[in-house]
Amino acid sequence: MEEAIKAISTMRGHDLRDFMLLAFGGAGPVHAGRMARDLGMAGMIVPLYPGVYSAIGLIMSDVKHDHIQSRMAQISALTAADVDGMFARLEATAGAELRDDGFTADTIRIQRALDMRYAGQGYEITMPCGNADLVALRRAFDEQHKLMFGHNAPEEPVEIVSYRVRGVGKVPSVAMPRFKPIGATLKDALRETRHARFDGKAIECPVYQRDKLDVGLSVPGPAILDQFDCTTVICPDQIARVDEWKNLIVTGEK
Repeated sequence: MEEAIKAISTMRGHDLRDFMLLAFGGAGPVHAGRMARDLGMAGMIVPLYPGVYSAIGLIMSDVKHDHIQSRMAQISALTAADVDGMFARLEATAGAELRDDGFTADTIRIQRALDMRYAGQGYEITMPCGNADLVALRRAFDEQHKLMFGHNAPEEPVEIVSYRVRGVGKVPSVAMPRFKPIGATLKDALRETRHARFDGKAIECPVYQRDKLDVGLSVPGPAILDQFDCTTVICPDQIARVDEWKNLIVTGEK
């Protein structure tokens, strides 16, 4: 798991000391504290209900329908009308689907993109296409190619391979609740102690009931936090703080 994190961070030039690890799922917060520590990250964030975090995200997400049609042609051989005509057919289908889903015109957004490449390449770059300004689009493609691969070839012909349309149905935003301190202490959340091993060392580890942790409390490691959908492990050299959304903000102990 740590190697997978490195593959999308340090191996792409990002400094993990600048990032927090978001821990979710039923088992993620069991491992994430140790992983964040081993990787030298700033810490980890554990949302209030980690076990259903993905499900909450799904029901809060906009509805999306993607449509794609391939038609290969060099950009120099096309006109703005050609490109608009291709997009118009895909947009009509995407809009009809969203209306069938119950979305009205003011909640529907249409996004355009083109898969483009230098002629003869075996891979494409997907470029947003707000309008059919082909000169600007070609220039943007050259810039994006250099950004992604370190070089470009403005003198080479560019092909449009596929047309993409994403229809987005905007759902109402949801305000996550904020909590105020009620004056509970850490002792109020203590359930028991358990035998546990951290870094090969056996200890008596306090176990806290997560939903009884008050806003503003700090939980020093080592600690285990129990809740219905998840278990969170705080390592000995870490401390967890409860913020106003009842997220756990876990950092190195200071």
